[in-house]
Amino acid sequence: MAFNVQIDVDKTLIFKAPADVVFAQLANVPDTAGLFPKLASIEQLEEKTYQWKIKEIGQGGYSFSAIYSNLYKMDETGGVISWVSVESDATKASKENTTIDGSWVIKESDGVSSVRFQSKIVVQLPFSKMVKMIVKPFVQLEFDRLVERYLDNIQNHFVSERELVVTLS
Repeated sequence: MAFNVQIDVDKTLIFKAPADVVFAQLANVPDTAGLFPKLASIEQLEEKTYQWKIKEIGQGGYSFSAIYSNLYKMDETGGVISWVSVESDATKASKENTTIDGSWVIKESDGVSSVRFQSKIVVQLPFSKMVKMIVKPFVQLEFDRLVERYLDNIQNHFVSERELVVTLS
């Protein structure tokens, strides 16, 4: 009865800050996750493993909540933060319905950091395939909007944090 919807994201952000400062911010998973719109909760399950729960998304009787867990790998030397979906007894009990794999790749030039965000999102929707043509475009659009707002929030938060640091020095 259920069907999957895949959303692929590939965006680049620019930060007027050194790569190590950007890396430190993005590597703080709970802090950065807190900038995701509609985040219900983020819980650390194990070292470097977090479960995300997204508030209900939808309309007209077709709604769902995304739940997924990721293991994060931090490579500060290479400027890469990556995440892969994981499954455990704890995640099975919470009825996860989404997988997300991706990375932040941070490169610096003259004190300006370029951050490439890539992610593959697969959402399992509990609806009949008869509504797929109606629901799938809505889900793709909604996730695109959420991710876009998330990236905007990160950039805005980072700018305000950097301004605060500049103001205090």
